[in-house]
Amino acid sequence: MHILLLHISGKETERTLTREALSEELQVALRDLRPVFTPKQMITLLPRGESIIANLLHVKLIITPLQVYIFQSKSRKIQEEFLPVIRNAVHADAEHSCFHFRMLDAALTYALQTMAQLFRPLEEQAEQILHSLSSAASETDLNQLLLIKKKLQKISTTITVAEELLEETLESPDTLEALTLTPDTTADEPELTSILENAFEQIEQLSHEIEDITESIDDTQEILTLQLSARRNTIIRIDLLISLLSGIFAFLAVIVGLYGVNLKNHLETSPLAFALLSMGLFMCFVLALLGGVYYLKRKRIL
Repeated sequence: MHILLLHISGKETERTLTREALSEELQVALRDLRPVFTPKQMITLLPRGESIIANLLHVKLIITPLQVYIFQSKSRKIQEEFLPVIRNAVHADAEHSCFHFRMLDAALTYALQTMAQLFRPLEEQAEQILHSLSSAASETDLNQLLLIKKKLQKISTTITVAEELLEETLESPDTLEALTLTPDTTADEPELTSILENAFEQIEQLSHEIEDITESIDDTQEILTLQLSARRNTIIRIDLLISLLSGIFAFLAVIVGLYGVNLKNHLETSPLAFALLSMGLFMCFVLALLGGVYYLKRKRIL
């Protein structure tokens, strides 16, 4: 694998190393190198011997007291975004901070910034859609909101893993001692704790922001679901009334049709036949309508 080796002096060396060669060089087990050699590994911060094996999103590196091994250094994202950050950290506050702490701090800061950059556009899109949905609901906005929610869930999963990792590290004195990589852990451990605490606070804040926007999306979806259900119920009720009216008119049309056949029934000569038939049909219509409405309300359909 292609590796960029960045020395404490700022000197950079490009090397191609196999897992076996790197394991022998750093005196670590092969299985401990999985986070930096195997794709799609969980976020990792692993102290082994005199090195820290770190997998922070797409940034994979091994930090030692004198140099840092940067993996996948040929990728565009690493070249354009991460390498400038790590190069600036080489000489930043070199008199008061250990080299490996500066590298770890720079890597954690960059990983947090990357997660925030993934979250901010989604947050803006969600807020715009939620604002538009408050005035008028549309199927397109709902579909976009669902897609945003899925993306937020992926980011939230990654952040939760990182948050748990940092919390477990801070609560474990043995892990903190191993991460110092120096014999004088009493002097160096406070600096390491400060770096990890700062990263934990930032990732916790980001986690809360994601929870807030996710809750807003869930609340909006519930409200819209209730509104849509109410509209569907209204449409169903109107459809039932129309069907009831259609049935009544169809029944009355049958009666009218019987009286319209060309057969003598002795009513065509009566001056009251039309009026009586019209009144009878009207009464039948009213009674059928009232009876149908009463039945539907009794069954709690209307």
